[in-house]
Amino acid sequence: MNEADFLAVISVVDALRVKVRGKCRSDDGPLPWADWISQPSKSYIEFQGCGPIEKSEIEWIDINAVEERRLGQRLPMKKIDHGEEIARMFAERSVRYIKSIDGLFRVGGLSGVRGACKE
Repeated sequence: MNEADFLAVISVVDALRVKVRGKCRSDDGPLPWADWISQPSKSYIEFQGCGPIEKSEIEWIDINAVEERRLGQRLPMKKIDHGEEIARMFAERSVRYIKSIDGLFRVGGLSGVRGACKE
């Protein structure tokens, strides 16, 4: 992942209040889902409850395009699909990603992957 990719992910998560998680190269599985991601310094990235982590250690980052918002105590959670907006924001920044059937956008870890979007 390059610097522009990290900044685009941070921008999307900040603007749309969607969940985000990453995978460190040294770990077998991904980090837990988080509400925010930040860049505390030029070389590090931090997820809610985890970090800071060196950017070079991040293999990929997933964004869940479906925001769940509580509108009231007795009302069911409202689900808002931000998929089109995320695709547009990534296209404006020339970010390559893969979108899964269940609405996850993956940035990074795409070398040799066919079908990676750069719309």
